[in-house]
Order: sequence, then structure tokens, then C-alpha cells
Amino acid sequence: MFYWFLKWVAIGPLLRVVFRPQTFGGDNVPPEGPAILASNHLSYADWLFMPLTLPRRVTFVAKAE
Repeated sequence: MFYWFLKWVAIGPLLRVVFRPQTFGGDNVPPEGPAILASNHLSYADWLFMPLTLPRRVTFVAKAE
């Protein structure tokens, strides 16, 4: 619930208006089930903007050193 609150109410609308993120090929992402999303890392803020451009929940896998 916290995820959806941040995405649609608290942070998402502001980021959408200020930065206007775009997704190419977003219609190829299935609405349910597993999917692998590969970003081309144009900036360090990919983790922030990728979930804004897709209607489904995005979860990132982290690596511990």
C-alpha cells in the first residue's frame, strides 16, 4: 500500500510533471506474471522513473557486496 501511495499520490505526480519520463516498448510488458525489465542506465535515477512509467508494480533485485 505504501508503494502505491508514493507512486500515485506523494511522489509520482510531481516527478511526472517535472521530468516527463518516457518508456519505449512499455506495451510489451505483461500486466501480470514475471517479467525482466532491463534499463539502459541513462542516469542513476532509473530506479525512480521506471516504476512511474509502468502500470504494474516494479521490484528491484539488489546485490550485496
